[in-house]
Amino acid sequence: MKKRLSKEKFNILLKKIRQKNKRAFKILYDTYGKFIYFSALSVCALSSVADEIVNDVLFKIWQLLGKIP
Repeated sequence: MKKRLSKEKFNILLKKIRQKNKRAFKILYDTYGKFIYFSALSVCALSSVADEIVNDVLFKIWQLLGKIP
């Protein structure tokens, strides 16, 4: 897992994701994907479910950022 982003860099990243920048979204995934996975795994204890949760969370982020001005 990559080091957490500063608030300023995170906001810049979200701005790029709002513009449908796939590279920025990959950076988000690379930085926070494992954190989301292990958080989900600690709750559900099934890796297949944790994988699905990661996909759901990141997909929801992708959808919502396109709607935020």
